[in-house]
Amino acid sequence: MINPGELNALIYLLDDQDPEVLSHVESKLLAEGPALIPTLEQRWEEEENPEVMQKLENLIQRLQQSDLAEALALWYRNDSSNLLEACIILARIQYPGLNPKELNVQLEKIRLDAWIDFREDISPLEQIAILNHTFYQKHGFKGNTSNYHAPENSFINRVLETHTGNPIALASIYATVAQRLNLPVFGVNLPQHFVLCYLEEPLPNEEISPFAKTSHLNPNDYGKVLFYINPFNQGQIFGKKNIDDFLEELKLEPRPSYYQPCTPVDMVQRMLRNLLYAFTREKRKDKIAVVKNLMRILEMDDELDDTSDSSNNWNPEQPS
Repeated sequence: MINPGELNALIYLLDDQDPEVLSHVESKLLAEGPALIPTLEQRWEEEENPEVMQKLENLIQRLQQSDLAEALALWYRNDSSNLLEACIILARIQYPGLNPKELNVQLEKIRLDAWIDFREDISPLEQIAILNHTFYQKHGFKGNTSNYHAPENSFINRVLETHTGNPIALASIYATVAQRLNLPVFGVNLPQHFVLCYLEEPLPNEEISPFAKTSHLNPNDYGKVLFYINPFNQGQIFGKKNIDDFLEELKLEPRPSYYQPCTPVDMVQRMLRNLLYAFTREKRKDKIAVVKNLMRILEMDDELDDTSDSSNNWNPEQPS
């Protein structure tokens, strides 16, 4: 770690007009990594020179982006089954100081509110009815139809705060709460409108019940799809025929991936495509660069295409 004397000297040199000196100073500071961010933030608050303040701010942002990329790469390599962790990483694109503990408190509150009404002998449809009542009526979650493509709709902390979001953000929160109740609810990568599915339960297991908290489940441990859930439309339940009709309306050939559970990696890739589209609409070049870098980490094509969510008002019972 750089000592205080050397740090003071380097920050003093940020005001130097020689490009080579400035490049050397920035390289030295960036080499310290994200651990230097709190120190630079403190120096930014104390600094009076606007030009040095701007250079400190740029360095802080570059260190935050590097930290963000490392976190996503680590998740991708080691623990890509944990969707919540990835959602928190993506939220740090806009909110680098995000506190995961606060999000877990909010998620746990939703889980406990649903858990109170659960019984051991209720059917899957009854389980989802209880969760829907808790999620949409008690906590007031809803789809953001008035500003559908806003980046804020993709960030889990903002969705938990405003109770509005896009289909995949709502689906991520809904599925996280459901799985903490041991309900086999997983994402389905339907084109233009992300949905959820409820899988057939495995053989009875005394250790698996809505009264034993878990973090995340594995769809491979379950059976066929029993029904689907539309998280953007108050948890509406629908069947395979509705997906058939939706794909026919879009003039798309059915694929198994449109009907079966997808992976958390699939969901994160879709979130990044949505964010790329949202930031491109707003001409946020700085954020576009960050998102594209994260897309490359997940081995994605970082070009804008037509795969972002656009069907914000699909009603499976009344296809338009």
